[in-house]
Amino acid sequence: PELSPPNKDGFSVATRNLKKWLRELPLANMGATTQQVFKTIEEVNSQAIKSDQRLEFLETVRPTVVYVIDGLRKHYFGKNLPLSEKNREIVDLTIQILGAMATGYRTLVSQHADGTHKLSQKLLSQAIHRAIRYHSSMLVESYLAYQRDREGIWHLLHKLYLYAHQNNLLSTLVADEYLVHHKQTSIEHAYHQILLVAATDPFRLPLGEALKAFNELELHAKYATLSPQKPDQQKDGVFLVKMQSDLPPIHLSSKIAKMDRFCLFLDTSILAQTINEQIERSHYK
Repeated sequence: PELSPPNKDGFSVATRNLKKWLRELPLANMGATTQQVFKTIEEVNSQAIKSDQRLEFLETVRPTVVYVIDGLRKHYFGKNLPLSEKNREIVDLTIQILGAMATGYRTLVSQHADGTHKLSQKLLSQAIHRAIRYHSSMLVESYLAYQRDREGIWHLLHKLYLYAHQNNLLSTLVADEYLVHHKQTSIEHAYHQILLVAATDPFRLPLGEALKAFNELELHAKYATLSPQKPDQQKDGVFLVKMQSDLPPIHLSSKIAKMDRFCLFLDTSILAQTINEQIERSHYK
């Protein structure tokens, strides 16, 4: 977003003011809290502030965002289709809030890239990881409501991955208290996780299963590989990831799987084998 100096009458990200604002949120009134949180995140996203201030704001507001998203999701998670107009609007609002958080972290990455505000390697890794996670959550919420992907999300995810690759950050572990099974994952792992969810063809999954798949793939994403080398032998579980596109992974057998010099190959064969072996072992217990 276009950034401008904070308005003197606008929201101040000073630590004392931020904590006071959070304390005074009307948490018992989900509607009012949601609107205040969304409005404030968008306002801060438009402010030209120091990276440490932006990062502190985003990290501090994360628990409240989780509270808001959990409250909003209750209106559409597992609900029979078609959703009511009101619930469709709630889905849109949920995705917009997640998108605002993704934008905040992505701004940190962009400002590091253009030299406006440099970050340490640790904080840059954190910003990229968070941005990928929030963009991933946007997609998962769309899948839960059987809505198509928002324009531009995959393009941004691919760009974040490539930037991490260029900076040798793919294997850097980033702590995240909102992971379900782990305390920390790498940028590469976070990217693989959402690629794999998309590869499951989430619009064909039963109600609510997209979120379950996303959470379970946090455990199994490490078994997938992403490489510029096309597998030597023909495999069923290979997908094309077009890194210069705004597209999710495309199965290699698809008619639209047109290879170019910017594509990578997502191989899920070992992942499928591992899951099948785990299922077989569970049957013997």
